Amino acid sequence: MSQQQRADSPPIDVQMAAGYSLLQLVEDINGATGFTEDKAAMGTIPRGHYLQIPESLTIPNAMAVPDNFTDRVITDFLSVNYAALTRSGVREAEAAFCSMLRLQMVRNGYACRDLTQRAIYVDEYTYNVHVEGRPNLSAFTQEMVSFVATYWANIVAVVAHIFRVRGHHFKPEYQRTYDRTWRAATIEVPANVQMPSWEILSRVALHPFGIRALHRVVQNEAASGGLSKGLMLRMDSACAGSAP
Repeated sequence: MSQQQRADSPPIDVQMAAGYSLLQLVEDINGATGFTEDKAAMGTIPRGHYLQIPESLTIPNAMAVPDNFTDRVITDFLSVNYAALTRSGVREAEAAFCSMLRLQMVRNGYACRDLTQRAIYVDEYTYNVHVEGRPNLSAFTQEMVSFVATYWANIVAVVAHIFRVRGHHFKPEYQRTYDRTWRAATIEVPANVQMPSWEILSRVALHPFGIRALHRVVQNEAASGGLSKGLMLRMDSACAGSAP
């Protein structure tokens, strides 16, 4: 079923969650308010977990906001990342959440082609991915989209903090530290939003961006007031002695 679009946009045929239109999804992404208190070298990952860049999106050489983030690009980006993650075994709700988190990273300027800027050795981007068939965004509920669009930087900050103080994205023994750090953010996850595990968030959703991009999120969002006060207190923690 074709979803309602802006008057100046061509129609995009997308399968959506019941009661949720593509227009609403785009508005929830673009119109989400910033966070308020009221409301190294790394191991490689499977190719199915690589960041998927659709044919319609041009990633800049340096970290900067892409010029062409249209409704079509949003649809394509979510579709190809969701498809790749689910094919690699990530559960549907988690794949949708991870795809939304990746979308926020890219559309806010934290993806680039330059491996030096990303401070990585292995490029975990897949470029020029073709959208096959009708995009299926039925797992993207309005509650989840709004939650990620509002609190994405705080999730990123938790992962960046753990890498800084532990030297890896995730190990089972980090679970308590992740849980304590997230509790400090005092962010309530809605009951009908399934937030993935920290292992999935750190090693699947965010791993392709490289740790430098995560730290830039922290620096920029801390300066603009986009992080919770509880997380701000933890951003000055001493870093790990090494990051193998």
